[in-house]
Amino acid sequence: MTPNQETIYGATSVLCTAITAAHDLHDRRIPNLLTGATIIIGITLHLLLGGWTQVISSVAAGLLAGTIFFLFYLVGGMGGEAM
Repeated sequence: MTPNQETIYGATSVLCTAITAAHDLHDRRIPNLLTGATIIIGITLHLLLGGWTQVISSVAAGLLAGTIFFLFYLVGGMGGEAM
């Protein structure tokens, strides 16, 4: 039995979140390398399971969400530091 796309997306999301949370709890920071790897995994997964249409949709959603958080960062509403 092959799991459906939603199950794969959900399981991958939970796995990436658990790894990131564990790292954050241990070191009190989330490195850019871990964030970047998670983004690449997500985009690759969308390409493999849904094709270019899903890649474009997921990249657009990521850019929109990233822009919102970047605005919060610019006004001092959230932390962050350069590499």
